[in-house]
Amino acid sequence: MKRISGLFLVLVLCAVAFATIASAQQPPATANAPRTAGAAAKNRNGSSVTSSECCNPEAMRKIASSLGYLDIVGIKLGMSPQEALTAVKTHNPGLKLDVVNARLQHPTAPQGTFVKVPEWVIAHSVRAGSPNSFYQADGSAESIGLEFTTPPNPPLVSKVARYVQFPGGKPVLLGTLLDALHKKYGPENFALNGNLVWVFDASGKQLTRFLTQAERECDPGNFVWDFPGQDIRGLPGSDGAISLTENEMEEFNVRYERHLACTSLTFVVATNLDLPPNSLVTQMMVVILSPALLRNSQQATHDWLQAELDGKTKQEDDAAKKRTAPKL
Repeated sequence: MKRISGLFLVLVLCAVAFATIASAQQPPATANAPRTAGAAAKNRNGSSVTSSECCNPEAMRKIASSLGYLDIVGIKLGMSPQEALTAVKTHNPGLKLDVVNARLQHPTAPQGTFVKVPEWVIAHSVRAGSPNSFYQADGSAESIGLEFTTPPNPPLVSKVARYVQFPGGKPVLLGTLLDALHKKYGPENFALNGNLVWVFDASGKQLTRFLTQAERECDPGNFVWDFPGQDIRGLPGSDGAISLTENEMEEFNVRYERHLACTSLTFVVATNLDLPPNSLVTQMMVVILSPALLRNSQQATHDWLQAELDGKTKQEDDAAKKRTAPKL
């Protein structure tokens, strides 16, 4: 009974944290700006589509519902925060849950002000007597990073990364790890920068063709640097930010896995396992991510904030037009 009560309390606290997204969606009252994403985006052919077609809550839920075939220890892409956190605690009730906030900067708010918005959850082991250490006395550790989509849409899991450090002096044979990965995800598509990569199409089938050059540039292997506030391995990181500047949609400014060419693909990456046969492995990371959820979430956030700024600009322009000229 104590375990159930403790789990319930943890989930309630995390649910409260994510509930702050609702209040974070409200721009300053003085702005009187639109609160829905309506600016035009560009599709792959260069024609104009509104974010209401690609990135509204219904469209995002449709994408999420197509991703249930991929999971890490029961945590699936497209899950809600409550579903994901329940899956984490089902996998390992002993993991501590830390909510990592991003700084949401409304374009109509006073300069330097921001609202905290939960964007990541890091679930990690904790060493007895050392609450800031992810590592146990035997050298082992486990941490799971969950990235959620950003406002104004409801949050959904867009990326899951799991890091495992094996106990000191007890490495695992590479072949054992590869057998487990192949059993779960099938044979990898290719190796990239020391990582093994699995690629699935929009229907959930593993890709059997070569990637185009644009698709190869999706390069999901750099995910670890995405973590704000706290690295999945317990190392310090930088704070995340959500703003018009951070959420630009020009292709050359959009992060690698959020390019348009990536959105029809879903990736699994196992890091640092492209090793010689019979290697002994001391740690591993496995990542699943949805470029479609990541890209469309960023597009919706950009359009929402842009609409807010456009509303303020129009309000100021309309007020200026009503002012009379001084007597000459």
